[in-house]
Amino acid sequence: MTFVELILTVLNETEQPMTVDQIWSKADEMGLIASLHSAGKTPKNTMSAQLTCLANKGTSVGRFKENKTYRYFLKRSDKQISKDTSLHSMPGKQYKERDLHPLLVRFANTNEHFKAFVKTIYHETSIKGSKGENEWVHPDLVGFYFPYEAYSPLTRELAKQFNQNQYRLFSFEMKREVHYGNLREYFFQAVSNSSWANEGYLVALHFSKEEKFISELGRLSNAFGIGVIELNPDNVDQSRILFPARENQIDWDTVDKLVLLNKSFQSFLESVEGDIKAGKAHPGEYDPILADQQMTEWIDEKGIK
Repeated sequence: MTFVELILTVLNETEQPMTVDQIWSKADEMGLIASLHSAGKTPKNTMSAQLTCLANKGTSVGRFKENKTYRYFLKRSDKQISKDTSLHSMPGKQYKERDLHPLLVRFANTNEHFKAFVKTIYHETSIKGSKGENEWVHPDLVGFYFPYEAYSPLTRELAKQFNQNQYRLFSFEMKREVHYGNLREYFFQAVSNSSWANEGYLVALHFSKEEKFISELGRLSNAFGIGVIELNPDNVDQSRILFPARENQIDWDTVDKLVLLNKSFQSFLESVEGDIKAGKAHPGEYDPILADQQMTEWIDEKGIK
């Protein structure tokens, strides 16, 4: 990560004016400093110089002086948003990332590639560790594909005898919007949170449409095997897999770590185990799949667009 990428990521995340010290502290909290490509002995001073340069060049970073201290902010004019991100980060958008979960739950269940039952992982239930110890460990949602849901008991039993139990686990990292300012942070968060599963995905409502951005997103997906899903609030079932995930063997060591750390994840695996033993899936153990009218009402209520 470059200093400019770090600066834009922090200012985009906080959406408020910050001093150099505040930006550096927030970057440390988000785990970005460790990913800096810098051999200098005073990286915070280098970042400060980069901030001054960005503000003086009339870029999307502005500054003002308050009590003899400069505060920096990300400009949010319609023109600048269109130029820098091609996204929809307009004032008044109040919905949270978790408000998008029902859209993915519906899409992952109805889409032919997944046919999955999905469950939200509540990070609040995790065991707290030392600072940075458990960061970028928990996915936002996890999914389970039960291959014989529509099969008769006889067919299911024969499939077991033929050793063809092709269960799959999915991991999803949810974001509202992804652009150059946050691409690397969000993508590698997905890599860290999702590489344990058969397939891991970065999911967002909006991705930048810039050609260079899409090319870079595709390159990262191909290099690290993380798939990309773009949700469609106008027709959830028409959401798209922009880039497919690479299928992997399950990393059981990481699965076991997640079981010990998070009660939501433990509950999910208990549901999976019960379904496999019963020979059928129990949708009530996972997040509810909203019907058309329910989905429309949810999207309207949350202001998702």
